[in-house]
Amino acid sequence: MVARLRLCVGFLLAAGIVDACVSSVGLSAGAVVGGGVAGGVVSLTEPAPAGGFTVELSSSNPNAQVNAHATVPAGETSAAFRVSTLPVTHSTSATISASGGGCSAIAGVSVHPAVLAGLSLAASASHGNAAVMATAILTGPAPSGGAVVTLQSTSDAVSVPERITIPAGQSSTTFTLTTGLSLTSSSVAIIASYGGSVQSALLSVSPGI
Repeated sequence: MVARLRLCVGFLLAAGIVDACVSSVGLSAGAVVGGGVAGGVVSLTEPAPAGGFTVELSSSNPNAQVNAHATVPAGETSAAFRVSTLPVTHSTSATISASGGGCSAIAGVSVHPAVLAGLSLAASASHGNAAVMATAILTGPAPSGGAVVTLQSTSDAVSVPERITIPAGQSSTTFTLTTGLSLTSSSVAIIASYGGSVQSALLSVSPGI
């Protein structure tokens, strides 16, 4: 009976009597850091007919972009697509819509700004009167205008810039720390903050010229 039913449905689909339509749309993630990509899958109620089935896609927010169409291959019930997001300065949301065959479905995604993910030093120890390279790292690309990271040092033994800017579209930047003349060994914390996130790194400074 099941086999006959499947053959019957297949015949009706081929004859154009039973029409497939969109049943659901799903995303691989409900939240994405701006600049990242989420995978999507649109599903049909029936296998796509000969020639495939075209699904119209759209987004309610330009910060989350999709192609205008996705094609479900003939005989298949689903097709994959991508949601490409842009770097943002504040959290925002988007509704991804899929429609076809007189049916439609939606899924939501949140786009969050990048925050500071880490602060690394090229060396963990240095003598006085030296330069040490450091790198500030974001969780994603910096937004338009760049990401301004605030820096401070816990000791005058190490000087840091007051602020550095990670260029728009980049997820990291390097800068230079300078150590002063040190008469004793000390451990100095370098503190960086951006987007509500604070990261730190320790530099051991020993006497030297």
